[in-house]
Amino acid sequence: MRTLLLTLSVILTLASCQKQGANASSPKCPEADSLAWYVTVLPVEDCLPIYYAQETGIFDSLDLDVRLLEYVSMLDADTALIRKHAQAGYTSIPRIRVYEQEEKAKLKSLLPCPSRYWLMTAPHSPLDSITKMGEKMVALGRYTHADYWSDVLMDEAQMKRDSIFRPQVNDLWLRTDMLCDSLLDAAMLPNPMATMAKGLGCKVIAVCNDTLYRFNCIATHEWTQNDTLRLAQQEKFLRALQMSAQQINARSSSASGIIRKYLKRNNEAPPSFSLPHFPVREDESDENRLKADEWFNSRQLKP
Repeated sequence: MRTLLLTLSVILTLASCQKQGANASSPKCPEADSLAWYVTVLPVEDCLPIYYAQETGIFDSLDLDVRLLEYVSMLDADTALIRKHAQAGYTSIPRIRVYEQEEKAKLKSLLPCPSRYWLMTAPHSPLDSITKMGEKMVALGRYTHADYWSDVLMDEAQMKRDSIFRPQVNDLWLRTDMLCDSLLDAAMLPNPMATMAKGLGCKVIAVCNDTLYRFNCIATHEWTQNDTLRLAQQEKFLRALQMSAQQINARSSSASGIIRKYLKRNNEAPPSFSLPHFPVREDESDENRLKADEWFNSRQLKP
């Protein structure tokens, strides 16, 4: 049985590695295209301030030409960022550490994200607590906040961290579909995927504590610090995200419409869900990085 589970885990990992295309706004002209500030995003609530700034004209008000590269997998978004197809993007602090160790890229966290996840089980699953998940498969993205939280849950339940299998299913919609179709025992899902899965019968076992360190973040390349143009764009970009966060936190009426436009799946409107509080500055960033390093090293895994 364990061999079968491991085999299926490998299959899931391979399936999660399929590349997803990116959508970007049409270039105005070659020169404008090369001078634009490209950002990788996923259809998740963490990226809402970016979508909000784009839709409400905050970027335009700061004279910043932003082009969004849309993905459904953080792995694919990271690949675009590493290859310098984008100047900034949605990733996680532990992943930044991985890419630095692998000498792929030197990235810098600009702003932490809420990093909310839900641990959910498949419809009709008999699992109703973490202590019953020994040798079960919990799908997530490797070196994300969800991955870190899975260890926290194991520690709190006084279970060995390797008690569960963690197949990496990077495509968020694929992960959601597999859970809803009972092809997985459980999965870590962000919103709007978590709310959609709940509506389809999946059960919530645990909700990520808001007091945890936040590892998901918006990051940029370290080399931008030595480029006058890019550094100026970075400062405008960060200012725009802070303005977005302030307006969303004030429960702007525009947010719900933007969610429906950018967080939808194909033509399917996303379910409504409560919004988190978005950071308006680099809150506890040094502490977050130290904690991310501590957790990363505790894994004793080669990235």
